[in-house]
Amino acid sequence: MNEETTHSKKKFKDKFNKSISQQSTRQKILTTFSFSIYEPVEWYIPNESRKRPIVLIGAPHIGRHELRQRLMNSSQLSSLIDVAVPHTTRLKKSDEIDGRDYHFITREQFEKDISNDLFVEHGEYEKNLYGTSKSAIEICCHRLNKICILNLLSEGLDSLKYSNILPFVIYLKCPSNIEKLREYFYVSEQQWIDIEDKSRLIEQNYSHLFDKTIYLSDSFDYVFSQLKFLVKDVQTRPMWVNQCWFSPRERF
Repeated sequence: MNEETTHSKKKFKDKFNKSISQQSTRQKILTTFSFSIYEPVEWYIPNESRKRPIVLIGAPHIGRHELRQRLMNSSQLSSLIDVAVPHTTRLKKSDEIDGRDYHFITREQFEKDISNDLFVEHGEYEKNLYGTSKSAIEICCHRLNKICILNLLSEGLDSLKYSNILPFVIYLKCPSNIEKLREYFYVSEQQWIDIEDKSRLIEQNYSHLFDKTIYLSDSFDYVFSQLKFLVKDVQTRPMWVNQCWFSPRERF
């Protein structure tokens, strides 16, 4: 993937996340009371031929993209991990390869796939549709036997239920003050308010699906070292897995 394509994808991702967030807000049911949700679990023994994707969840501007990029650039992990190739309705550029840079499909097919709940997340940017499909995640984890690293909005977790993709969900929890977050990168006062508000909603509605919470009050290097350990550990250690991730035919 060339530098121009990478830059284009980053530029799109910022706009795409805003589009998804706006769509998700319209669909969201806010929780106003504090209560615990029990999620049934099943004992899972890892399969060498079936990698579990790592899903990074957190508020916008919390550092998910920076951490994922650092994982992708890690010499210790680069041969083990990958990302799901997104789908798009835009025209293919001359230097792009279908299935490597994007899966190029028609708008008609894309909209049909949305209706059939085949996407984990999707949005529109400059009159073209973009999205991450469940099949792209499965290709990465099963056919290519790679550990798929996903940055999802929390609402995307709903689309993974009963998919048999079995994500390991890592929640990046915002620190207690803005100065601590600024040790990682700059955020404005308004961004900090948005981070706090969004983090509160994520925890209210999705904390029962978190497998691990990483506190961003620690140093960036320490946070990254925790992530590196988890990416590998999840693939080999038996553990309890939320029952909602399994498809009905795979359950006991």
